[in-house]
Amino acid sequence: MAASNSKQKKTDSSGHLFFCEIAAVAGVFFSIYLFLSLASFTQTRNAPLLAVDTGNWGGALGRFLAGVLTGTMGLAAFLLPFLVFSAAIALFRGRRGGTRIPAALLGGTGMMLSVCALLGLFTKDTVFLFGTAYPLAGIIGRAAAGFGAKALGRPGFFLFSLLVLILSIMLAFRLSACACLAACVAAVAR
Repeated sequence: MAASNSKQKKTDSSGHLFFCEIAAVAGVFFSIYLFLSLASFTQTRNAPLLAVDTGNWGGALGRFLAGVLTGTMGLAAFLLPFLVFSAAIALFRGRRGGTRIPAALLGGTGMMLSVCALLGLFTKDTVFLFGTAYPLAGIIGRAAAGFGAKALGRPGFFLFSLLVLILSIMLAFRLSACACLAACVAAVAR
């Protein structure tokens, strides 16, 4: 009886690891696809987002995803492929075998939202990257910066957004601020 329980646990564990590997490989390819779609995105006036001949390296779907992401998050949309890639690599390495995924997702979401908010504080609407004009903050960043600046003032909202960014990085990548600071002090002291 005990041998069959042990065998069952081993089968469940290997099935979970296999699923993690599949998710990791899919995540790596999706992050590359998403980055290529964002990098080759061109925003043309009066063209539907699902136009067939787009010139986007991700095709019509890639153009649609890039348009929605840059329109809502601005330049912070470029964080998404890197966050998906780092989550996929962590799954592949087995470091976050399922227990850290909610914290990493919450931290990644906090990073993207805080970067949107910080970019919303700038007065410039667009920025040129890869030869293309991209919205700097997107809808989320402009709305958050407008509300936050009224509630906390521009300097206060800047500090609040920076705090959220730092806490989100700590949560997503499980970094200790004290350990990082101690390492920096030790490196400078040499």
